[in-house]
This record gives sequence, C-alpha cells and structure tokens, in this order.
Amino acid sequence: MLRNEAPLYHKDSNSLLIAMRDFETAYGIYGEFQRAMERYWCLRWLLQEKIQTANAQVIKENLVKLDHIPFIARVPSLPEMAPGAYVKLKLSGIDLLERTLHAEFLQKLDA
Repeated sequence: MLRNEAPLYHKDSNSLLIAMRDFETAYGIYGEFQRAMERYWCLRWLLQEKIQTANAQVIKENLVKLDHIPFIARVPSLPEMAPGAYVKLKLSGIDLLERTLHAEFLQKLDA
C-alpha cells in the first residue's frame, strides 16, 4: 500500500491460508518439543539432586505444579482441595523415557 503495489496475497487467497496453517502446525510441533525437553530436564534434575519430597501448588482437581521448576503432574491420591492450595508430595518412579513420575500426597501446607 505504501508503494502503490498490489498486495502479495488478496483477501481470499488460498496460498495465504496454507501458509498460516503451515506456520501454526510448525509452531505447535516446536511448542510440544519444548514442553517435552522441559519435562525431561526437570526429571533429570530431580534425580540428580536426589529429591524425594517436593512442595507443589494445586492447579485444579488432582493437577499440581511443583515449586521452583516448571513441572506439572497428576497426583491421584490428592484429596479434594481448592486451587492455589499448597501441598507436600512424595516423589518416586521417575521415568525419563516417558517423562513421568509418581507423586503421592503427604500433607496440606499452610500458605
């Protein structure tokens, strides 16, 4: 528009929609790879530091975020608690290939 030239893509351009879809697909793949690497290195750190218990904040239902690292896990033994509550967990069963761990509820912490 500034140079009085026609735009590369017109309003109903299929090639623009294809480029947008390809970008979204690639962005999603990069995002999933990033999440997988963060989970792997968080688990590797927990093993390296021999951490067997950790504090976490309840996100919802049985989903928690561990303190000090970007790791979110499900805790099947977690009793019903309000989001934002802090809990202490026992960690075990770390699997680096699956990027999972077993977390068991120990106690509720005061905020």
